[in-house]
Parts: sequence; C-alpha cells; structure tokens
Amino acid sequence: QIYSSGGGCVFYNAESNGAYYFYTNGSPRLSISSGGVVNVNTTGSGTQKLQVIGGIQNWYDTNFNRSTKVGYDGIYISGSQNGFLYSPQDWVFWAGSAEKMRIASGGQVAIGTGTNTTKFRVLQSANNEWTAQFINTGTGPYGVSIDTTANTSNAFSFAVYTNSGTGLFVKNNANVSIGSTNNNAKFFVYGNNHGGTGNYLGYFYNDGNGAD
Repeated sequence: QIYSSGGGCVFYNAESNGAYYFYTNGSPRLSISSGGVVNVNTTGSGTQKLQVIGGIQNWYDTNFNRSTKVGYDGIYISGSQNGFLYSPQDWVFWAGSAEKMRIASGGQVAIGTGTNTTKFRVLQSANNEWTAQFINTGTGPYGVSIDTTANTSNAFSFAVYTNSGTGLFVKNNANVSIGSTNNNAKFFVYGNNHGGTGNYLGYFYNDGNGAD
C-alpha cells in the first residue's frame, strides 16, 4: 500500500512477513524485510540492518570528523559500541590511483607495497626523505622499544643494513657489531680501510671542557 502523508510518500505493508523488493532491468537492486533489514543489490536475508553486495562509493556525511573534516567524503560511525570492519580476505587501501596500504588476512600490515611476510613493512622510494619518523613530544619522552625477551637464541634483535650488505647489528645477547654480522664480543667493529690519511677504523674525539 502506498499513500501520501504530509507531502511525502509512505510505503506500508501490514503483513507480518511482508517485504519490499525493488528491481531494475530484471535484477534485484534493493529489498527491505519486515524486520527492517535493508539489502542492496541482493534479496538475501541479511542479519544486519544493512547489507550491501558490491562497493560503496562516496558515502557522504557532513559531520565526518567534525573538527577538521567538515564536508569531506567518508564513513562516519557514531554510537556507544566499538566499530569494526570485516573481510575474510585482505583490506586494500587506495589513494590517488594506486594501492597505499594493505592489511592481509593473516594480520600483516604493508605500507607502500602489497607484498609482506612480516607483521609490519614500509616501502619508501623517495630521495632525501626518511622512511618513517617517531616523534614523542612528552616532557619525559622515550624513543622506540624493541622487546625480544621471549627469544632464547642469539638471533638479531635490531639490524641496520647499508648498501654494502652490512651495517649495525644488535643480537639478543646484547652483543653489538658494526660492519659485520659475526660477533661474539660485546662490541665488535669490522672494517677493511687501507692506506691514505683518514682511513681510520674508529675515531674518538674529545673537545675538552674537563671531560676525560
């Protein structure tokens, strides 16, 4: 039953199991069940209030992030419960015309690359720019913490690779090595500089001011 109320149009179905189905070109486009479940591009019996088969483009809400993003396109979720996104496969985030971030179904997060076997990976190809920055503006700030206390081997806890294939390495036994991954001492420096002024393996400089 369809009738007009206050200048609008009301669709009314008094049947307990009644539903509305909207078709175009012979295919289902929208259905509303008697329980208030809305299905887009399907007539299936979804259990959530809204079920969409296909992508959602340009879902617009002028209240999205009220303080700084008024008028932006996006999805705004309000309420007292936690929001969540679900996919049995990867979540892929695009910006511009390319993939920028991916969350794999196994929990791996990749930024700048879709290939990732570690839990977190960032790929940067810009010149004269850091790959990442961690900034702590607190009054007593800490930096970055790496905890490998559960590791009972002497594998690497931290590694910085250079274009020579070596760099700075810290093992789980607290041994530190520079220029080589082979280290059985607490501090080990390896170099192959030969001849010429200034080809030092190490250089320690004291500018005075009463320091030893």
